[in-house]
Amino acid sequence: MNNFSNDETESGTNSYKTIHLRQSIERLRTYEQLSFGYSSITEHDMEFIVEEGVIKKQCRVLSLFECKITSASVAIIANSLNQENSLQEIRLNHNYIDDDGIYHLANSLSNNTNNVKFLDLTKNKITNVGAKHLAEMIKHINAKCVALINDTVGTLMACAYKDPSTAIGLILGTGTNACYIERLDKVGTWKGNYNEPKQVIINMEWGAFGDNGRLNLIRTKYDEEVDLSSMNPGKQIFEKMISGLYMGEIVRLIILDLLQQELLFLGHRDTYGDYKTPLYNRGGFYTKFVSTVETDEGIQFSNTRRVLEDIGIRNPTYDDCAIVRHICRQVSKRAAKLAAAGLAVLINRIGRSYITIGVDGSLYRYHPRFKHNMERCMETLINKSVQFKLTLSDDGSGKGAAMVACLADDLLYKKSVVHDEATSN
Repeated sequence: MNNFSNDETESGTNSYKTIHLRQSIERLRTYEQLSFGYSSITEHDMEFIVEEGVIKKQCRVLSLFECKITSASVAIIANSLNQENSLQEIRLNHNYIDDDGIYHLANSLSNNTNNVKFLDLTKNKITNVGAKHLAEMIKHINAKCVALINDTVGTLMACAYKDPSTAIGLILGTGTNACYIERLDKVGTWKGNYNEPKQVIINMEWGAFGDNGRLNLIRTKYDEEVDLSSMNPGKQIFEKMISGLYMGEIVRLIILDLLQQELLFLGHRDTYGDYKTPLYNRGGFYTKFVSTVETDEGIQFSNTRRVLEDIGIRNPTYDDCAIVRHICRQVSKRAAKLAAAGLAVLINRIGRSYITIGVDGSLYRYHPRFKHNMERCMETLINKSVQFKLTLSDDGSGKGAAMVACLADDLLYKKSVVHDEATSN
């Protein structure tokens, strides 16, 4: 595969990116989510995003993943929090934000007049210094930190509250992770108590599976290019093969490869004669496009045609649509099978006769076939005596975290009572 990194390519790509950015914000309705990924957001771009999207359009969710955002751009976001806005969620995962950016953000969030309830800074360049800035922020907003958990554990806890058979939590969204309930006698490093029920939740960080080369046998040249062009080459290999952050990019690379071999879009060679088009732009084919294409049944390809028009292909042929749908389905199916294989290993290890898996994440929630593809694959991999159920979590991160906080606070209270009684005696 070619990496289009020459000046002409970059110039065309940046031109397309700027136009796309402005058009997307112009189409944005008030209070909607503003989301961009796989791009290069400059400080000038960020000023436009904040002024038009955050201030004027009052977007409630700002999601900018893998956009090469620096601390200078974060300072622009931080300054906007002191102005009137409706921003409730800030998602800045997979960027270049360092401790300076966290300092600006933490200072603004310490002001109780803002509405922000959710902040995602996963996979940035934050050290212990930045973590201390965030800790100080929590002190200033009059909040007590009694528990620290991630969204995966939160999902498991939220689902377990409704269904006690839940033993696995799974995130399939922009990123991916899993956790499960393990018996203490299987955890050799456990240093805590052995009280009943003698179990602990293991956070797997399974997105890093394959970092040691174990998945090289099934990786394709497209996977390798996605990895090399990412912000963390050689890391999170499993995640790059199945998560929403990368699925659309894998599809784009396959389509581009077929185009260059003159096996696709033969009637649109002039359209793709230069580099000023979405398919030459990293991230130009969104994962939501994959989900949209997957909804097509039969031979009309109405949704596929709409997606292709969004990337500049007017009046695609039947073969064009059929090939693009096939690519989307195969990439999606592979991702679902890999996720299913991981779950099957956990289910067989846990060894219960019936088990529920709590799942959250945009990929699982919105992809029309992902759950079905996972279930079919899992049925062939788990022990025949085991029954399982995949349950979609409803705001698992928030509700699960709230539950853990309540339990932790109650435990701290009981310990303080016991200590007081022992002291008085």
